[in-house]
Amino acid sequence: MLKVACQNVFWFQGCPFPSAEPGPPSPEVFAGLVRYYRRLAPDVLCLQEVQAEAVFRDLADEVGLEGCYCPGGGLPQYGGVVLWRRGRPVLDSRSAAEPPERMWQVVEVPTAAGPLTVANVHLPSNRHLGKVESPRRRMAEMAEVLDRGEPDIVAGDFNEQPGGPITQLLGERGYSDVAAITGRLELTTTPAGRRNDQIWVREPVAGRVAAYDVATRPEMRADVPGKDYLSDHFPLHAVLRMECK
Repeated sequence: MLKVACQNVFWFQGCPFPSAEPGPPSPEVFAGLVRYYRRLAPDVLCLQEVQAEAVFRDLADEVGLEGCYCPGGGLPQYGGVVLWRRGRPVLDSRSAAEPPERMWQVVEVPTAAGPLTVANVHLPSNRHLGKVESPRRRMAEMAEVLDRGEPDIVAGDFNEQPGGPITQLLGERGYSDVAAITGRLELTTTPAGRRNDQIWVREPVAGRVAAYDVATRPEMRADVPGKDYLSDHFPLHAVLRMECK
C-alpha cells in the first residue's frame, strides 16, 4: 500500500498564532508534528506554510525522508515541501507564467504500476487578496497545475470549501475527492470544522483508493503553554493499492 499525506503546518508555530510574519519553528510544536509523521509513516508527505529551506532540511533529517522545497511566490514565507521515500521533483511554481501568491509543486514517485505524479498545492485565501480577486487567482493557479503537471493526485490547502469553483474545475478535469470515494465527507480538517484541505485523484488512481483519514483532535493537541493544537490544520492522508518501486 502507498500512503500520501498532507498538512498545512502553520509555520510550526502551533495554534493559536497571530499569523504575522513567522519566526523560527517552535521546537515543541516541530517535535510534536515530527512524532506524528513518524507514526503515520507516509510514502509521500505534502506540507504547506514551511517558512524557509533550512526548516525543510531540518524536517527531512528528523523524519528520515528526502524531498524538495519551494518558496512562496508573492508571499515567500508561504513555502511548500514534499517529502518522499522514493521520488524526484518534476516542476514547481517558480516556473509559472504568473507567480502564485503561495506555491505549488509536482513530484514523481516510482511505483510497480508506473510513475505516479503528486501535486502539493496551496491556493490563495481571501485574507490577502479579498473575496473578489482570491477566487479568480485560485482558479488560475489550479488550472496551471492541471495543465502543466497533469498530476495523478492533487493534495493541499485549497482555501475553499468543497462544492465551490475548485471542486467544479477538478470534477470537470476528471478528478474525484478521496473523502467522497471513501464515504468520509464528515471528516473536517481544521479546529473550526472546515474542510479546505483535500486530496483529489484521477482515474485510474481513483480505482486504487483503499482508505482515507484525518488526524483527530486529541492527536493534534499541543502540550505547549498557550497553544491548543499543533497547527490550525489537521493532517489528512489517503492509502492507495499501489507499491513504491
